[in-house]
Amino acid sequence: MSIYVVDDHPMMRDAIAMVLRRLHPHWNVVELGCLSELMPSVVATGPAGLILLDLNLPDATGCSGVHTVKRHFPNVPLAVYSASPAADAADDCIEAGADIYIEKTAGASELVAALRSLLFDIPLSNLRVARDQGRYRIALIAEAMDPHGSRRASC
Repeated sequence: MSIYVVDDHPMMRDAIAMVLRRLHPHWNVVELGCLSELMPSVVATGPAGLILLDLNLPDATGCSGVHTVKRHFPNVPLAVYSASPAADAADDCIEAGADIYIEKTAGASELVAALRSLLFDIPLSNLRVARDQGRYRIALIAEAMDPHGSRRASC
């Protein structure tokens, strides 16, 4: 399976790709700097099993990137991640077709948990689940929860 990570910040892209490679070393993780690279890369590399998309790119801002991806890849799971708090952007992204919204403030373990939930249908206690047109969509909530369900103190 090929996973495409689209982010214009190399450090963020590298970090997400590293987490994905640890999650499943046999996956082909393709790193792209802008949305316009996605179609040619899929043609050259192979079908997408998952697309991770930064919400703000040089060639796509806000939900325009989500619309573009879903128009070309309607059946591929789409994870949107952003520095924007989920309260500000998650609902719009989900409505536009994203399957999950992950805040960039999430740690590696939260990213892995969210992607596992998306790919392998594993329920998680720290995800907000909303039903939309018969499909479950999830958005990572900003407050992390400890295993006992209480809020963790933030810095």
